[in-house]
Amino acid sequence: MKKKNILVIKLNDQATAAAAVEISRNTIHIERDDRFKLFVQDVVQIVLDNRINRLEDLKAFVMPDNNMTVHEMIRYLIKTNVGATKISSIKSKISLKKVHYIEKKSTEKDSFLGICTNGHIGAIVEVRGGSQSLAKDLAIQVVATIPEKILQQNVKDDIDDLITESVIAGKPADIIDKIVEKKSSVDNSEFHIILGARLFKDQTKTVTEALKKENAKIVSFIRLETSAETIIYDPENQYNNQSFESVLKVNKLLR
Repeated sequence: MKKKNILVIKLNDQATAAAAVEISRNTIHIERDDRFKLFVQDVVQIVLDNRINRLEDLKAFVMPDNNMTVHEMIRYLIKTNVGATKISSIKSKISLKKVHYIEKKSTEKDSFLGICTNGHIGAIVEVRGGSQSLAKDLAIQVVATIPEKILQQNVKDDIDDLITESVIAGKPADIIDKIVEKKSSVDNSEFHIILGARLFKDQTKTVTEALKKENAKIVSFIRLETSAETIIYDPENQYNNQSFESVLKVNKLLR
């Protein structure tokens, strides 16, 4: 099944702020339409330039090029059936789902924001120390990391296998209980960035090694996914002014 929402993230020229917008569309033909592409880029730039954090504010914003509000522009695109093709007569449907404006909170000059998105999953990472390139690499890492709860069934399967293997090996019941308890202790509702994991972009380094080499620290990150909860690592409470829906907070980074 094709995902019906798209995620766009953009960094400003100074790399001090980022905008993220999630938009739903009912057919893939819509995002191939030049009018829709231009609209999406205009919207994310509006968010970036005007520090917009609420959907209501974005919908009511008057677009400078056509004197229409963003909401009126969406209605116009639907009315003119953006994305229509000769082989598809499906009526266009477009709506705004999420909007976020993220500023770099650190006042230090050697702190950076990095972004990454594949159109459905995206990340905004702030590092203190390091470089812009490192921040981007870590954003890729956050996007590529699968939330633990998605792996929950795999953990259950592993436990079943452990029990079977332990019984076959003739291990005492109390030992089997301890093995299962240890395996089950992982909090499957949490999202873990394993600092000892290999960098997705450079398999010769671990995350820890990359941070240590550039004397850097992960200050915070936000992982956005279309039609899914937002995942936040924010130990310094930088995003307490954000109105995230369905948030999963990360308390620590694992080594």
